[in-house]
Amino acid sequence: MSIHALFACFSFYSAVYLIYRFFAVQSEPLYLVFAVILFICSWLVVPSHNSRKRRNFDQTMQMGWDSILFDPLIFWWRLFMLPIRLFFRFWLHD
Repeated sequence: MSIHALFACFSFYSAVYLIYRFFAVQSEPLYLVFAVILFICSWLVVPSHNSRKRRNFDQTMQMGWDSILFDPLIFWWRLFMLPIRLFFRFWLHD
């Protein structure tokens, strides 16, 4: 299991949720700044196509095609948005 793949998914989907929150809930410009930072982090974490780490990364991202889970890791968006949603629910009451 690749930690880089998990971190890329968490940062990507957290950025997507921050953009949603900016446009749908509260127009706080800091949300967009953090979203851009998280998008850049997810881009930096993904190994290049000719790197040795890429095979382990791809195997983690495709986890589920041949198992009981049926969906690759990239489609588990509810799981990856959970930390940022819990943060907003418990620490930043609207």
